[in-house]
Amino acid sequence: MRFSRSDLLVSLGAALAILCLGFAYYGEIQANSRGDETDQVGHIVFRRRTATRRPSRSLRWERLSNYALVYHGDTLRTAGQSEAGIVFDDGTTLDLLEHSLVALDVQGMIREIEFLEGTIFVGGDLQGSSLRSVRIGSVTISADSAEAVTISGDAREFSLDVARGEAEIITDQGETIRVSEHSTYTLNTSTGEGHHQPHRIIPLWPRQNSRLIHQYQGESSIPFRFSLAEAEATTTVPGESHLAGPAGPADPADPVPPEGRELLLEIAPTGDFSSPPVVHRLAVPARAGEPETVSLPLGQGEWYWRLRAPGGDLSSPVRRFAVHHLPPPRLLAPAREKIFSYRTVPPRVRFAWQETPQATAYLLELSRDGEFSSGLRRYRTALPGISLEGLHEGSWYWRVQAVFPGEYLHPPLPSEEGVFHLSAGGALEPVEPRQPAEGTFLEVLRLAGEGLSFSWLPRDGARRYELRLVDASDPSHPLVQAQTEQPFLVLDPPSLKGITGEGTLFWTVRWEDSEGSWSEPSPARSLEIVDGRFALRPIFPPDGYILAGSLGPEARFTWSRNFSASTNFQISRNDDFSDLLMEERLQGESLFGRAWPPGTYHWRLRTYNVDGSVFLETPARTLRVVPPLDPPRLYHPLEGQEHLLLQGDITELRWTPVEGAGFYRVQLFREDQPGEAILEERFLPEPFLPIPLGSLPSGRYRVVLQAFALETEKNSRLIGYRTTGDFSSRRLFPAELQEPSDHATFAGLEALRQGVELSWVSRERSGAIDLELFRDGQRVNPREFPGGELPLDPGAGEQRVTLKGLPRGTYDWRIRSEYRGFDLSSRERRSFTVAPIPLLEPPLLETPVSGTVLGVPYLSRAEDLRFSWEPLEGANRYVFRLICESSGASLVGDLLLEESEFLLTDLSLLDRGDFRWEVRGQLRDEPRVVIQEGLVAAGRFRVDLPDLRAPQLFLQDSLYGY
Repeated sequence: MRFSRSDLLVSLGAALAILCLGFAYYGEIQANSRGDETDQVGHIVFRRRTATRRPSRSLRWERLSNYALVYHGDTLRTAGQSEAGIVFDDGTTLDLLEHSLVALDVQGMIREIEFLEGTIFVGGDLQGSSLRSVRIGSVTISADSAEAVTISGDAREFSLDVARGEAEIITDQGETIRVSEHSTYTLNTSTGEGHHQPHRIIPLWPRQNSRLIHQYQGESSIPFRFSLAEAEATTTVPGESHLAGPAGPADPADPVPPEGRELLLEIAPTGDFSSPPVVHRLAVPARAGEPETVSLPLGQGEWYWRLRAPGGDLSSPVRRFAVHHLPPPRLLAPAREKIFSYRTVPPRVRFAWQETPQATAYLLELSRDGEFSSGLRRYRTALPGISLEGLHEGSWYWRVQAVFPGEYLHPPLPSEEGVFHLSAGGALEPVEPRQPAEGTFLEVLRLAGEGLSFSWLPRDGARRYELRLVDASDPSHPLVQAQTEQPFLVLDPPSLKGITGEGTLFWTVRWEDSEGSWSEPSPARSLEIVDGRFALRPIFPPDGYILAGSLGPEARFTWSRNFSASTNFQISRNDDFSDLLMEERLQGESLFGRAWPPGTYHWRLRTYNVDGSVFLETPARTLRVVPPLDPPRLYHPLEGQEHLLLQGDITELRWTPVEGAGFYRVQLFREDQPGEAILEERFLPEPFLPIPLGSLPSGRYRVVLQAFALETEKNSRLIGYRTTGDFSSRRLFPAELQEPSDHATFAGLEALRQGVELSWVSRERSGAIDLELFRDGQRVNPREFPGGELPLDPGAGEQRVTLKGLPRGTYDWRIRSEYRGFDLSSRERRSFTVAPIPLLEPPLLETPVSGTVLGVPYLSRAEDLRFSWEPLEGANRYVFRLICESSGASLVGDLLLEESEFLLTDLSLLDRGDFRWEVRGQLRDEPRVVIQEGLVAAGRFRVDLPDLRAPQLFLQDSLYGY
């Protein structure tokens, strides 16, 4: 989407209209309403903070400025902690305390105040005033005869306190209630109920809302004056003390004087007396109506005071007053002993003095003597200055007295007297030059852009002045010669085109009177012209330089300059140089620093002109003064903890990096050798260092760390705080295999019977240990063998385990161990061989002897056949077998015998033929566990039996029974 030119113009016009309307609305809501001058009734004075107003023709509340005019129909309001006063044109005053609201109503010449809420005080000469009444709802308070009235409350219920004179309350029923002096009347406008309360204790002075003026140094002494009503003057309260002085606990045993009673005078900065008040105990004589006075020192400020009985049954109204310390004016001109010379007509004399806050007018007194008794003249003015003519020749004394609204605690104090002299003479006195001062430095480029101003004290009767500006190298030809009727002259840049470079100029001025006579030129004043581009330049340190705090006194600030003015070195805590740390006036071009605390500073060079104004000033440069670099903190190994490592391990010392550090220095000490570093590195660019801690003995070590930075263009050398870190190092050793030696060989039967003993040494008390065992490359569980159980909580030292029943094979073994996450397993793996178990020798056969033939004669009478052999050494069992060789059948198979014989009782197993019997020895641990086999011994025998022929049957005869 593209905007056309008309779209752009419409958008700009709309934006401009919105801006103008917004500005007008802002001005409207910020502006104060101004009424018709005929409706003006007075002005407002802020006592504390501010007040707001709602004009009669508006619904908007607006802020007021101090001394703003107020008009008929205005509604005025004060907020919390705010007070204001209305000063009416006829001198009547109306004070609004906090949270007060009133409306001003003017009906012709009669002025009324509509009281809405809060507390107001009406004072002044009401009898000659047009302020006749205060209206509260439908009730009117007439104050024609009263001089001081305080009204507080709201339209529903209010109280009227009359301090002087009388006041009348006129209700909506036409009833008139007269309120006498020194009494308070409270009226509920809703119910019509009222209560009149005369003041039993009457506070007389300071009066309500009075302003007390004090002009001397130190605290003022305030006389508090009061009296007792007649009923109270004759009454005493039992048990109260009659001692005067600071309040304290009353002693009931004290006697009660018949002539008076005790009261407490309380003075506080708040009307509710919540702040700790000043309390003074008074013994008051019983004299009705006679004022009593007590003077107490009191500082300036706003105060509230009252009197009350210690028991709290009797109290006076609270009165408010303010103490102001307002010193007399200080005289400014004419200067003391100043001489005014003239020829024929006395000059006009200008009197000036310092303005005094809160002064409404000033009284100037002139006299021919210091006692102000001769030729006294008085002049009143509202301004801090006045010009007078017609003063005759001679000496004149003068003083000024400020006029303040309020009551003075002492006679008004005038200023110190001044004196000047009028002298009629012959020759005209030269003009007194003012600016530029003698030896003023001027910058040539500034002259070319701004020009040059001259001024001098005016001369009474002077018609014109003539200024002359010359070069010191050629005084006969003025660069500028100009006339003016004013006591000053401004030369524009074109008038100074003759000044092209550095040099020295002189200027003079003279004046002409009305008779055409010229005075002598004033004393010549010199001007030094300087080229500011090269006159003053800082050199070192550069902007943003970082300086170690310990090197502050060694740091050298240098600059260059090419003119004679002294240089002021300034260093400040902030960039606007409002918080100067140091300013030193120097004639040279360098300065050593100071031991400044760490922080960011700004420094510059400045030269002052002779009149105290700044002539040249270099741009500010930043300087950071830093404390020693932060100490590195060792975090590995952890400080104070035991560091575990394995033999030969490399450990990294690591510490927190330090901002601004260029390198680190590290030293390592043993606790038992604190004076000699066992390791030191001076230039470590990174915050870590590998050390062979695993090759060092176990024990406690101390690490010393320190950060450094080398000097560069942007910073000085920086040295850090040294820090130490302690840790304990403990080398952990792996398990060491002891027995058997590597590649050992064990006899099979020995290994079977006695077992193989494995031993190792553990230097650490390990929480878990494991024997790793392999047989012919296959891992086996040692617990499968007798004696293979390892201890559950093995300690440090030599450990042994005996494995029994190991079958033949090649075994590899090692110890697996762990301690707090470290692998303490044996670093080597050993092997041993269990040889095969050799076979037992074959038994020596006894009977039947090999080759024996058993015939009919033997078999016919034998009931059994005994096989026997000699007992075999090493065998505890025998395996017997009987085999028929012709058929290969086993007649008695693998019969396990304990004795070295076998008796075959069943001869029916034997038949004609050849037989073989075998015996082998065995070593068994249990009946079923064979430890060692034996070789087979075989014997043979033959059973020889005749052939059996079938019997011959005789079948031709009959047999009996068939």
